[in-house]
Amino acid sequence: MSGRVPAARALAPSAALSRRCGLAALRRYVCRSLEAAGVRFAGDIVLSLMGRDLCVEVKARAAGFRELYSWLTNRDVLIVKADRQEPLVILRLSLTAEIAKVAA
Repeated sequence: MSGRVPAARALAPSAALSRRCGLAALRRYVCRSLEAAGVRFAGDIVLSLMGRDLCVEVKARAAGFRELYSWLTNRDVLIVKADRQEPLVILRLSLTAEIAKVAA
């Protein structure tokens, strides 16, 4: 077994939490009607924030991100960087929603 989590199980909570925090978030299947109108979105969720439609990709694995979670223990933000790549900022969705709500 690959450890992959069904997309619906990963997407629904992410979009729902965003909406509960007062953020405009649409799951991918909702965006298909927008695509028919010529608007293109490549991600799983479209998050409207600061006047922009942000393309959000959601990945879930049964235990695939265990190390990231362990690095976040007792910390708010994790920054990871691969050689010759821009650093990535990783934080819990609840904190992300708090930040986005203040920025909105």
